[in-house]
Amino acid sequence: MKFGPVPPSRAEGCLLAHSLRLSERVLKKGTMLSAVDVAAMTAGGVETVTVARLEPGDIDENSAAARIAAPLTAPGLAITAPFAGRVNLVARRAGVVTLDAAAIGALNAIDEGITLATLPDQTWVAEGTLVATIKIIPYALPEALVALAEARAQGGCGLRLHPAVLKAADLVLTRTEGMKDSLIEKAEAVTEARLRALGVRLASVAVVRHEAQAVADALAGCRSGLILVFGGSATSDRDDVFLPG
Repeated sequence: MKFGPVPPSRAEGCLLAHSLRLSERVLKKGTMLSAVDVAAMTAGGVETVTVARLEPGDIDENSAAARIAAPLTAPGLAITAPFAGRVNLVARRAGVVTLDAAAIGALNAIDEGITLATLPDQTWVAEGTLVATIKIIPYALPEALVALAEARAQGGCGLRLHPAVLKAADLVLTRTEGMKDSLIEKAEAVTEARLRALGVRLASVAVVRHEAQAVADALAGCRSGLILVFGGSATSDRDDVFLPG
């Protein structure tokens, strides 16, 4: 790829490197310049314009990003359409992201024009979270570099989304004397929202007195794999309700 300033007369068929404002229009960065664009620049008194010209064997930024991203796809990850040299991988469900940092580092070491950025290993994500992005920095790359990046991306660089195994949880709330109903309602709503973000359903809610036996009876009726207990009064001693001596 050739990159640099040229007179408008030599810019047709090139990619505009920087947005250019003319009197009656704006030519956006990345525009493939046409004869009409060249005429507008000439009429506007533009003497030079910075462009990128692809050469034989070059792969444009969007095609390069799509090729490198393809081997990185995995169950639970959605791939976006390439735009401005970028392809994103987005979580389609809640889960934990794992990856091979060494493999990702090896891909990034190929060339300064290729970047793979990810969340840290063992990150918990909700549905819709951006997990990884592939960005091609220049407007094009040689075929050899794209092919090498494709090869190093084979196997997905260990990028995986592990869905939540736990599907449901029970909640036990305790009430102290004179406690407002709004506090109980808020605790339930907040807990349910947090669980939902993790892909976990709130199966049951029990509201009981802030007494050891009442809590024990409520726990005995729980059937899910996770039981959450929310006390109406903070634990202040090992002999308190939630930590019987």
